[in-house]
Order: sequence, then structure tokens, then C-alpha cells
Amino acid sequence: MAKKKWWRNWYWWFSAFCLLLCIGVLLVFHYDLNQHFSSLTDIFQGHNAESSEGNKGNNGNEEIMVEDKLEQRLIFQKMFRFCSHYQITDEEDWPEELHFLKGQGPFYSLAKVEAELPEGWQIVNFSDELVIFTFLDDICSDCSQKKYLGIYDGKIAIYTGEPSQGTLEEVLIYEVKDVYRKELETGIPFETEEEKQMLLENYTT
Repeated sequence: MAKKKWWRNWYWWFSAFCLLLCIGVLLVFHYDLNQHFSSLTDIFQGHNAESSEGNKGNNGNEEIMVEDKLEQRLIFQKMFRFCSHYQITDEEDWPEELHFLKGQGPFYSLAKVEAELPEGWQIVNFSDELVIFTFLDDICSDCSQKKYLGIYDGKIAIYTGEPSQGTLEEVLIYEVKDVYRKELETGIPFETEEEKQMLLENYTT
């Protein structure tokens, strides 16, 4: 009976020892596994952080490149008060008066550019993307070659430009006759001095 009881006790202790050993092995394995996954997580997060910084850096470079690629567009417009004509050109057709500015852009100082502009020119828009140069004058070169007879203060006058839109050049001594008033109010164009003299003879006799 005692021998049988001892055997049972030995079997119980051996079973307990094996169970504890298995638990210990499982705990060690679980700890190692956690450490391994933790290391992988740190590596993955570090890689994501580097990728994020790299993307930011790339985006920054792209933004800088975009900014470098931005070009300042130049527009040149000439406007004329009396003939109501206007001309608009860009960098492909620089006005002769502004050729000295060619190759100096982009422009960053409005005051500096305005100080160099010839008389009659001004800047009506100034930004990093667009600069508009404007020339304001009385009459365009084409209209300045045109003449016509009109009326000023009841007398026949000579105007430069398109009829009814020209500038007064000279007031003559001839009174306007009622029979010719409507024609002279509309404007009677002429091209040569001889043609002008012929018209004056017709409208003053």
C-alpha cells in the first residue's frame, strides 16, 4: 500500500513539473514573439515616417519647380482718346519705345520699372503673373494721317483723324453756310492739299 501511494505521489509531481515547464516555454515564446512584432512595427513606422518626409520633400521640390516655371506675362496696350482705337500686343511684338526693357524680366519692383518708362507709358496692372503696360495718347498713327473738314464755333475747321472723332487742328475764317451744315457736321475727308482747296472753294461759294 505504501509503495503504491509513493508511486502515485511521484507521478503527480512529475505531471506538475511538466505542466509548469510547458507554461514557462509558452511564456518565453510569447515574449519573444511580442518583441519580434514590436521590432517589426517600429521598423514599419520608421519607414512610413521616412516615406512621408520624402514625399513632403518631393512635394516641396515640385512646388519650387512650379514656382520656378511661373513666367511673368507682359501685355502692351496703346489707347487713343479721340479716335477710340487701341492696339494690344505681347512679348512677341514689343513696342519700339520699350525695347530697352527686353530681357530684364521678370520684374519685381513696380517703382523701379515705372521710373524707367518713357513719357506716355504707365503700368495699370503689376503682379508676379502679369504686367500690363499702357500708352495713352490723343490719336493713333494711322488716324494722324487723315484729315477732314468740320465745324467749330460756326466756322469751317480742319480736323485730324476719323470724321466726327478727330482732334481740332485749325479754325478757318469761313462761316458755315446752312446748306452745307449737315455735311460739315458729319465731316468731309480729304487727302491732299489740292483736294482741301477744292472742297473749300465748293463750300464757301
